[in-house]
Amino acid sequence: MKNLNIKELALWALCIIPIIFYIAVYHMIPEQLPMNWGIDGEVTSYGHKIHLLWIILIPLFINLLMKLLPKIDPKRRNYDSFKEAYYYLRLGLVVYFIFLSVAIFNAISEPANSPVQLIIMLTAALLYFLGVMMPKIKQNYFVGFRLPWTLAEEDTWDKTHFVGGKIFQLTGIILATSALFINNNTTLFIVLISIILISIISVVAYSAKYYYDKPKNKY
Repeated sequence: MKNLNIKELALWALCIIPIIFYIAVYHMIPEQLPMNWGIDGEVTSYGHKIHLLWIILIPLFINLLMKLLPKIDPKRRNYDSFKEAYYYLRLGLVVYFIFLSVAIFNAISEPANSPVQLIIMLTAALLYFLGVMMPKIKQNYFVGFRLPWTLAEEDTWDKTHFVGGKIFQLTGIILATSALFINNNTTLFIVLISIILISIISVVAYSAKYYYDKPKNKY
């Protein structure tokens, strides 16, 4: 229990660090900053520096939301069977959004440097991480592939997340490799959207086929 409390405190502290940093450097940040970039990497709009706070608060919001979800999940009892995996899932998402904030801060301080490539690499790392975590996630209504057939049958849930995990790991590797060799931001963005859609559709199609191929589930 003590170890768990230390890990929880460390995770909450990690969420607070970006906020402390933002407050510390607020007076040094220009009043008007780039806020949006097109898929070509060009700045499309500017905004007041206070708007950065929304980006900084994302890790805290994500962690708070994921801490509360098990309390309202009808399958809340299942969380005990993947408690450690769920903790590391929270940690991974918090770290991802912190690094995403750093990437955006870097782009804001150096407007000529588009954040697209770095964001693609971070997203590739997140997809690979999610792929590693997927097989450890048990039935629930908020995390994973919550499809009618995966929620109806535990075996289908487990098989879907095992295969889905492999697909997401492969997706992360392909995406990271693409970011290393493709220099055009528009092309990279198209690759990102396409490969994620293909991965999700592949997992859903496999899951449905696995479930309905069982004699008891055939129409």
